[in-house]
Amino acid sequence: MPIYEYFCQECRSEFEALVRSAADRDDATCPNCRSQRVTRQLSAFAVAAAPTTGAAAACGAGCPGGACDFSSAHSCGSGCGCGS
Repeated sequence: MPIYEYFCQECRSEFEALVRSAADRDDATCPNCRSQRVTRQLSAFAVAAAPTTGAAAACGAGCPGGACDFSSAHSCGSGCGCGS
């Protein structure tokens, strides 16, 4: 169930709504003024942080910057598995 961000054209407030189905997405109502003149906004999305368990945690001390982020090709030593 995604959370959508909306902008109310009546009271000019922004709000979020948990949308359970595609039909509900188009039936959003402003919680402030109860208007249905709302526009769905483009939302930023969340990105998960690097894992803190497994190979990344085991090689954290030897990786550049102190943590294995799997985004660059490097080797942290034997058994790390985080790069080349």
